[in-house]
Amino acid sequence: MTKEEVEHIIKRYPFIRQTIESGLPEITYYIGKRKYYDRITDEVKGVCSIILAVLDAEQDQSVRFMITGILKGKTDTNIMKDLPLSRTTYYFCKIKFMDKVEKACASKGIIAFEEILKERIA
Repeated sequence: MTKEEVEHIIKRYPFIRQTIESGLPEITYYIGKRKYYDRITDEVKGVCSIILAVLDAEQDQSVRFMITGILKGKTDTNIMKDLPLSRTTYYFCKIKFMDKVEKACASKGIIAFEEILKERIA
């Protein structure tokens, strides 16, 4: 699994969570008029459990609110309206959240070591 796939899981988390709870092996959703399919594998379930673990470990209430908004599928502007954070701070925290999930996935072996080495630094 790649970092882009983990970010895709975070973005589509509400659809994926609903599919996992219903026990279906494949998710079907629409973005605009396009129809997309994703398979629910053990890796996807592992990433979802890591996302929830990161949420549970977070102490700051503003960041917890931001993460729950992202996981509910809210847009960034809707989340920012209710947070006492500036736009720059919001996006900084969002990137740190995604990085934390990706690091946890790497430590669990979901993201391959070779994928991490391929990432450009600058």
